[in-house]
Amino acid sequence: MKILVLHGHLSMGGEERILLNVLKNLVELNYNVDLLITWDYGENNLFENEIPEEVNYEFLFKSYNGKNRIIKEIFRLRKKINYLKKVEKRIKEKNYDIVIDYSSNLLKYKNFDIAIPVFSWVHFSLTFGEKLNIENLDEINYNKDEVEKLLAVPIEFFMETEAIKGEVEICNKAKFDIKKYNFPKRYENDWRIPNRYVYIYMFEEEPIWGMTAEIICDFIKTLKKEGKVGFYEYK
Repeated sequence: MKILVLHGHLSMGGEERILLNVLKNLVELNYNVDLLITWDYGENNLFENEIPEEVNYEFLFKSYNGKNRIIKEIFRLRKKINYLKKVEKRIKEKNYDIVIDYSSNLLKYKNFDIAIPVFSWVHFSLTFGEKLNIENLDEINYNKDEVEKLLAVPIEFFMETEAIKGEVEICNKAKFDIKKYNFPKRYENDWRIPNRYVYIYMFEEEPIWGMTAEIICDFIKTLKKEGKVGFYEYK
């Protein structure tokens, strides 16, 4: 069986780790597996080296990491317009038996010309929105390699508190002799990379930041706009 797996990028963590396990399992079952990745983040493709050797993979679009919003929007629109065409063309050329839409990209399109079965993989907790029946946080079994500390934070805190937006300057410096290769003089010191922003919540002197804060920010934004997120409804 020939399987095409679709995914957005390789630059995060939890979802991508599960993806690698899925790919390994499919290979062990002797399936012929191809992986089509939407965005190529270059050096930030953190999990590229962990893709099983038996899996053929390809990136569809180069990402733009600059600060120019117009250019960034052009990249986004180019992807939106061409993504479905590229996927449909690939499926017809390679004669796959099924498609696993791992990052649920195809769900964003109302009409697509794919005649084979498409399975959407939803990376989601089945217990999302349920209350924990525990006496204290010590009863929660969690991966201490991934999680530094557990905090019990009321949802009201995030609804009423704006995240702090901290700017981070990213610096690169050449480790080779740029004069030897006649590089412009401006590259002697810092190769400036556009700054990025980190979201931070301060709860009882404890910082909630990084990817955790970004997920919370997005969650709260949707919750304020829609009144609910998935199965969770704010009352």
